[in-house]
Amino acid sequence: MKRKITSIFTLLLAVVFSAFFLLSCDKKEGNEGVSVQAHVVERSETLLVIQVDKTEGEATLYDVMYYLKEEGKITFESQSSKYGQSIVSINRVKGGVMDNPCWLAYTSDTDEANASLAWGGYEYQGQMLGSCNFGMSSMPVKAGCLYVWALVQF
Repeated sequence: MKRKITSIFTLLLAVVFSAFFLLSCDKKEGNEGVSVQAHVVERSETLLVIQVDKTEGEATLYDVMYYLKEEGKITFESQSSKYGQSIVSINRVKGGVMDNPCWLAYTSDTDEANASLAWGGYEYQGQMLGSCNFGMSSMPVKAGCLYVWALVQF
């Protein structure tokens, strides 16, 4: 009888600690120690234009998207890939079958380490924006720059 009670107590204790561990490991969105402020400049079913107003720390495009989502300005879904987070949908508009069409990111950041016209460009209000050189969870953002998500057909 004593052994049975000890076994039940041990099992109960294991369940409680497992639940505590799982709850404490809940994935936090965005990067810790990073602060961003941004606003939506333009939005349609195939376009999302964002301007970053302020950054602190090593903010990424994912941090900006998460900030705007938390502010209720946009919705988006992403999934993990070997290259980090990738966009599945923006404002409930999903990319197509076999990623055609797909959401591609462009920026007004002229730093060649971050963007390049060699991979393609997007013209926005007379300005040619370079294709982002990184996935959104690795793409550094800068205050004053535009970041454009366009649903592009190949």
